[in-house]
Formats: sequence, structure tokens, C-alpha cells
Amino acid sequence: MTKKSTLIIFILLLSLEKNFAQVSFTESPATLQLYPRQSNDSSQVNITGKVTSTGYNKAIFTMSKNGLLFDSATANLSYSGTTASFSRAYHIHAEKSFYQFKMYLYNGTSTEVFRADSVCSGDVFLVNGQSNAVALASVLVSDTSYIWVRSFGSKSPVSSECQADTLWGIANAGTGPHHCGIGVWAYRLGKIIADSTGIPVCIINGGKIGTRIIDHLPLVDHADINTVYGRIMFRTKKAKVTTAVKAIFWYQGESDADTSSFQYANRFQKLYYAWKQDYPSLSKIVVMQIRPGCMTGSSMIYHQQLRETERNLPSSYPDIILMTTAAIPDYDGCHFSINGYNQLAQRLYNEISDNFYNKPLITGSDPPKILKALYTNLTNTEISLIFDEPVVWPSPFNGYNLKDYIYLNSNVTILNGYSSGDTIKLQLSSSSNADKISYLPGIYYSSTTSIYQGPWLVNNLNIGVPSFYQFKISNPLIISGSLCSVDTIMLSTSRIGQAYQWYQNGQVISGANNSQFSATADGIYTLLMSDSNNVSVTSNPIKVTNGKIIPVITTSNGQFTYCVNGNVSLICDFPVSNFQWYRNGVSLLNANNSTYPASTNGSYTVSIQDANGCSSTSASVSVASTASPNASFVITNQFDVCQDSMTTLTANSGTGFTYQWQRNNINIPGATNQVLNTVNRGTYLVIVINNNGCSKASSAKSIPQVNPQATITASASSMCPGEIVPLTANSGSGYTYLWFKNNALISGANQQTYAVTVPASYGVRVTNSMGCSTNSAAKKITAKISCDNSKEQPPFIENDSSLLVYPNPFNSIITLQLLNNGSGSGFDFEILDAYMEKIKEVKNLSISPGNSIQINMDGLSDGIYYYHLANADHLYAGKIIKR
Repeated sequence: MTKKSTLIIFILLLSLEKNFAQVSFTESPATLQLYPRQSNDSSQVNITGKVTSTGYNKAIFTMSKNGLLFDSATANLSYSGTTASFSRAYHIHAEKSFYQFKMYLYNGTSTEVFRADSVCSGDVFLVNGQSNAVALASVLVSDTSYIWVRSFGSKSPVSSECQADTLWGIANAGTGPHHCGIGVWAYRLGKIIADSTGIPVCIINGGKIGTRIIDHLPLVDHADINTVYGRIMFRTKKAKVTTAVKAIFWYQGESDADTSSFQYANRFQKLYYAWKQDYPSLSKIVVMQIRPGCMTGSSMIYHQQLRETERNLPSSYPDIILMTTAAIPDYDGCHFSINGYNQLAQRLYNEISDNFYNKPLITGSDPPKILKALYTNLTNTEISLIFDEPVVWPSPFNGYNLKDYIYLNSNVTILNGYSSGDTIKLQLSSSSNADKISYLPGIYYSSTTSIYQGPWLVNNLNIGVPSFYQFKISNPLIISGSLCSVDTIMLSTSRIGQAYQWYQNGQVISGANNSQFSATADGIYTLLMSDSNNVSVTSNPIKVTNGKIIPVITTSNGQFTYCVNGNVSLICDFPVSNFQWYRNGVSLLNANNSTYPASTNGSYTVSIQDANGCSSTSASVSVASTASPNASFVITNQFDVCQDSMTTLTANSGTGFTYQWQRNNINIPGATNQVLNTVNRGTYLVIVINNNGCSKASSAKSIPQVNPQATITASASSMCPGEIVPLTANSGSGYTYLWFKNNALISGANQQTYAVTVPASYGVRVTNSMGCSTNSAAKKITAKISCDNSKEQPPFIENDSSLLVYPNPFNSIITLQLLNNGSGSGFDFEILDAYMEKIKEVKNLSISPGNSIQINMDGLSDGIYYYHLANADHLYAGKIIKR
């Protein structure tokens, strides 16, 4: 900008007057608004609209940064009629800077017509869940307002209050669902992000106290403001950040610790895909695993199962991060104090900082992940839990020892535990073959009603190990013998402390109940070991032929076939260190382990050698490729009361087939049946696996939103007698229609357009090609107040002189009298309006010669009416007027 133009703007601003000017904005910033940061670390701010007052020749725009004029410009206004358009764009950097925007109109003096203060650029996050997401403090949070943490609207559960609050503001951690309240830990997380990165933050919290996950699911109309899902979506749309949400923090589950825990994975799946659909920029979802406590009672007995479902979510969804809430202090049995929530906030920042802010991941900021559990001594009285990082065994806490809160699926208990780097060693009360292990109780300390508060397994940064339930314990039983022995083969195991039973070719060997067995006959030998709870484990097989040990080749599923472009893992379980695999008698390069991935057809053997130099070669096994199965599926439909449509996907069938369904290239948890029912739109495919373990993916098919829209367009809203008002339903591929009048089906009315001849309330049901239906809102067609009487419909039969109806016009009572000595019984009398719609009826009247009967007509409005008096022999009709 030249010095001259700057001087002109300065002079124009000096002449500012508060004159009235009308301006209509299509885009403009709001005070305290946060614009989402783009990939270039900035945001574009647009000021566009129209001047709707004439007489102005210039528009003046200014942008200040931190109180200093940063940019100013003038634009000539060109009117078209009485309006003149304007447009100005700015780029603001994502940093701790206040931007102010002003607009003036000039016509000799300047009039300020627009102003937005404290605008910034930054990142957007959402928080959702139940009370620990709402995160109310027991006292008002003492943190002062922090200008760099913004929010929008109200998290009120009352829809009208949510709709009424459409303002930006400084976020707060206060104690209720009020304007820009985001909760304690979300508020502190925002402050940490802004202070650590220099980037402002917008956090919108849509949590609601006491809710189940089902309460957070969207309806067919995701934006329905009467739902938890719809309210937070309403706020993000009004704030214009829907397409810029970086992450969602999900803290929920306490209310689902009853039998609904078994549906949690499926319900989370629906929520996950809705989030991915409605927030397209979403790259991470942070799930807080709940801890023992909060929801109690006889039905709330599935806390452990619910926590296990949460622990496994990252294995189903690659963009999910798990954060445990175990070991966070200041927990009251359901919620945290301010200090506890603030510690959670710091842990969350450490967890996401490398994803969004290119910060090196702090070692130990991830919760320790259990990798495997296995028995690690000869007596099966020690189990090792191995994690992905060092883990600390805790000291007793308030008299409680962690050994009492790690459980096996047997009567064997834990005597003690200690840590060694990334391994926790557990000492058992007796030898065990238990194959599952769990960490942490459901709710209480044993034999108490006190909420569990520790001790905890933690890493070096005191981040707790996520609770796990029924985790698999590896327990291989190995038997061996000397390869040097001939004729008399002594088979044995080094395991001790359990009951033994030897088998030959799958049959019990009577009396063979020791750790050793002398195999004098040819056959395949195995050992079964049983603990004191009669839980058993079976050893590897050893083959004896002609008085010599022959190694046995096995596979994990007993099949020696491999899938095209795959392999089958050949296994030789024998306790030696020297192996050599062969195909068709030729040694294979680098094939020197106890397993070999065979991917070529042929005859395979393995030679083994023990420490004494003695060797043996297995019998050959034939390996062959096998074809992958066909994979396809068809789409059919079911619907539930025309409200929540369900699409049915059915895969092809085959002997031994198993299935895995995917949506948008992500495995659907638990979707492993031939048939999948879903209410979620997206791109689906099925992976079909045959009994050889070979798989093939079907082609993908897109399922649209299954419920059609249903709307009615009317050419008019009122009508006179004799007129026709066409109603037209919305169009769509494969749509069919059924029309209703006053909620009753109109026979034969099944076209897209329906011709209305009578005032009433009309509706249409639209059904798509998948069989899904939606009912429209009612469209009411009323009678016009004033009509041209020359266009009135004629009565069905003109007035019959045999029946006298009087007075005509009438006020409230009419009299019926048959003349010419006529008489009759079984008459029905009805009154019809000007559109020949029946509005009053009196049945089974008898009229004697010379007599008359009276009919009360109260309730009818003034106007023209028709009457019918009819029985099996006669029909009398005419027109009467009410005044």
C-alpha cells in the first residue's frame, strides 16, 4: 500500500460518525471467534456481503493485530439498484495474537458498520461422554479465564437453550451446562496446548451426565437437535468448525456396566462411523478407559467386561488412542477432584502432542500395553506378564496388596508379585494350568463395599496399566527324548508338580502316570498334565519308529495346504537348537528354525540335531496350494416401524466358511457371520475365509442412506368448491408412493402427484427400492373464505318435493317432514359440506305420515350444506343454508 492511500484512509477514519447504514453480511467474523488452523498454520477470514443503503461510495476495511493497525484498504462501491456488493479476505496466523476487524462505509464521513474483536486461528477438539466428560468440579474452578481457550454455545441438555446460544466465548470449567462450559480437564487441556505450542484452541463439550452410549447415538437425521449427538453437531455447524475437528475425546462407559456392556462394541461402532462421516477431518479418537467404581448395584456386575471392550477398541480402529484413568489421584469413587482432572489433562496432552504438534513423544506417556502372559518355571507356579515398556509392581496401599486383585480363571491365587523391567512376575499358590488372567476388580475391594482405589500397576511416569479381563496365558508343554537312544526310548518332561498321563496314538497308556515313559512300541506319543483343579494341557507329539525318535511336523490347524500367494507354517516342536528343513530332498536356504513358512508345493522334511550331535529326520509331509474361496454378497432390506431402516448384507455360503465384514476398509468388530445387519451407510465388503485359512475379499458396494426423504409441494394452500390442488411428492430413483387423507390411506393413490378435490390434511409415504419408508409432514389444504358461488358443485339430487326441510336458511334446528302421505323406516340422514364430505350423520330414523322429526344442527358453521335422507327404497336430497 502506498503512503498516499494510507493517508487517505487515515483521513477518512478521522471523519468517522455513528450514522445509520444498512449492511447484510454473508460471511464475517464474530468477536472471540476461532478460525480453524489450516495446513499452512493460518486461516482465511472473509468479510463479504451487500450494502443495502444508497449514498455510500466506498467501503473501508481494517485489520489490527494485538492492538496495532496491521492492514487497511478501501474498495469502491458499485450499486446495482439499491445494493452494492463488497468482499475482503484476510489470512491470520495460528498464534497467540488478537485480530480485530472493522468495516466502515464512507459518504463524506465514515460510519462504522462492523466490528469483531479478539479473533484468532487455532485447533478444534470435541469432548463427549457422561459425567466424567462433563467433568463438573465440586467447587467452582479457581482458574482464571484464559483467552486462548475458546468454545461456542451452551452444552445445555435442553434443546431450546442450545439453539438460543450461538455465540463464541472464552471457555470455562464451571459447574453447570452454561455458555462455553467445557469441564475441568478439557479446560486445563486447552490451556496446556495453548501454552506449550502457542496455538489457540477451541473445545466444544457435548457430554451429558448419567448417559449410556446408546443415548449418544445419532438418529437417522444426525442433526436432530433433540439428541445429544444432534446438539453438539448443531454447535459445530453454527461455529463453522465441523470440517476441522482434529480429535474427539470420549469418556463414557460407567452407565453401561450392566448387560448393555455386551452391546457396547456394536454401539461404539455406530457412533464411530457417524463421527467419521460428520467430522471428515477427524484423525484421532481418544478413549478413556474407565476404572472401578461409579455405577453400583445388583445389575452393574460387568465392569470388567466393559473395560475390556474399551481396551480392545484400538485393535479394531487404527485411529483410536487408549488412555487409562487408573492411578490418577483424588478420585471420590466416581469422579475426580480438580487436581485429578488436571492430571488427566496433562496425560492427554502428552499422548496427543506428537500427533498434532510435532512434539517428540515423551517416553512413558503411553499406557503400558500387555503383550503376552506365560508360565515361566517348571512347576507352573510362576506367570510372567510382559508389557511394551517397564512396569512397576506397587507397594501395598492402605493395607491392600495388588496380588489379591489379579485373578486366574481357576481356584489358584496369586501369592506375590514383583517387577523386572518390562515383566511382572507372579508367584502362584499352587501349580496351575489356568489359561486366562484378569487385572483389577469390578468395583470393590474384596469382601467390602469400598470402591477400589489402588494399588496399581504403573509405568515410570505413574501412568496406569489398562485393566484387562480374561487375557490368554500361553502354556506350552514340551516332551523330549534322546536322539542318540536306540531301541529303548525314554520320553520325559521337565515339568513337575502336576498329574501325568501318557498317550500312544491318542489312547491312554494304563499306569503311565510319571514324568517319564519308556516307549518300546512304534507310535506317536503325547503327555497330558493336569493341575489340582483338573485343568489339563497336552504336549507336543513325538514319533517313535523302529526304536528311534522321529520328529513330527505339524501345523497350527492340522492342514498342510497354503493359500495362493500365502504360506503354511510348518512346526517341529522338539527341544533342540539345530534344525534344517528340506523340500523334495533339497535343503532350504536359511531354513534353520523350529518353524518354516512353506509357500511352494512339494514334499517337506526336517532334520534335527541335539547337543550330543545325534540327529533324526522326520517323515515327509506333502504341502500343496489351495484356492481361495469366492467372495460376494447381496443386499436386501428390512425396516423397523419405518423409523430406523436396517440393511441386510448376505455373503456367499460354503462348507467351513468364516467371515469378516469391513466398512470403509476397517474391520467391523464382531461382524463375523454370514449375514450382517446394519443401519450405517458406507462402503462395505466381506472377507471370506475357508477351512484351509485362505481368504478373499469381495468387491466393495456402497450403501446409501437407507431412509428416503418425504416432502410435499402444493400449488396452493386453500381451495374453493370445484377447484383442484395438485400435491407433488419429492422424486427419487425407485421411489414409490402412498397418499393419506386425515391419516387414512387413500385407495389407489400411489403416484408421485395427487389431485386434491376436498380440503383436508394430506400426507405421503415415500418408499425407496430397498423397501425403506419415510412419512412426510402433513400438508393441510383449507377451504377459502370467499369463493365465486357460480363455481359451486351442484347437489347430488336437486331438492325433492316429497320431503319438506325447514326452516331454510336455518339456525340450529331443522325439521324433516314427508309429504303426500309418504312414510318409511330405517332412514339414515347425513349432512355434507360444499365439497360433498360427510360432516354429520343420524342413523335409523322412522318418519310416520303427517308427522315430522327435528334434527339438532348445533356446531355447524355458517355456509352452504347438502343433505341426504335415504333408506333401502328412497333417496331424498337437497341443499340447505346455515345463517
